Amino acid sequence: MVEQGGWLLMGDSITENHFFSLSCLLYPHVRATPNYTENPYFDRAWPQKLYLSPTSPLIPELDFPPNFSIENTPLVLFRRVDLLLNQGDLETIYQNSFRTEAEDEDPTATNATTKSLFSEETTWSLSPSEYMPILLSSPPESNFGTLVVSTGGHWTTTLMNALRDEEAGEEAGYGIENVKAFFKVAMRTWAGQVQDAIDEYRRNGGTRPKQVVVRAYLPGHEDCHNHREPWGEIQPYEFRWYNWPWIKDYNAIFKVCATTYSVSCTHFTLEC
Repeated sequence: MVEQGGWLLMGDSITENHFFSLSCLLYPHVRATPNYTENPYFDRAWPQKLYLSPTSPLIPELDFPPNFSIENTPLVLFRRVDLLLNQGDLETIYQNSFRTEAEDEDPTATNATTKSLFSEETTWSLSPSEYMPILLSSPPESNFGTLVVSTGGHWTTTLMNALRDEEAGEEAGYGIENVKAFFKVAMRTWAGQVQDAIDEYRRNGGTRPKQVVVRAYLPGHEDCHNHREPWGEIQPYEFRWYNWPWIKDYNAIFKVCATTYSVSCTHFTLEC
């Protein structure tokens, strides 16, 4: 992470657990911030970081890049980003898609306004325009080589209630197909924005390796506490909580979006 670039982790609590695991695996060679015991009112939007510990015995063996600061240059940064795009980005995509569909159905329609995509349900997210500069900047501010992302669990009909269809019923996820269709459009937009940022970095003379790893999202299961060993195969769901039964569909959609951009470049990798 010092010599080849650190990891910029963007995702929800699933990715946050990845961050916690890294802090344990890399201890005692890293120090973590913030200190939770000093601030029990931690806001999930705040950044969490791993730095190289100044007492690590590995330091004499490392080849530090120019301007790298043991004190100030993070090896790993996690930001809570549930949707990979912020709500303003997604609202624009939704409204534009709605207008296009409305005009296709009725070219004489003049009122293209519609209700907001989102409910009042809490979510945390950022736009690529906010976190791609972090990936692409240089020490001492940052030294990242890999953007690791994962999303899926918050793409629900309760958060995006403009897409909810009560008549579809529980078995059909109250319109979860609408959310999956929107997810496909949104992830294509996301992948394009990320690729454009990396291309611009290259055009401006950036030479350090940069890659994007899309991690498959992990679903929950309503009966997980009653299982004491790994499954040999995926067990069926009794209920239709959140969007858990459809997580595999989100992963498949994201794989197609990432693979589309991998045809012309090597920046995107899907980790399943």
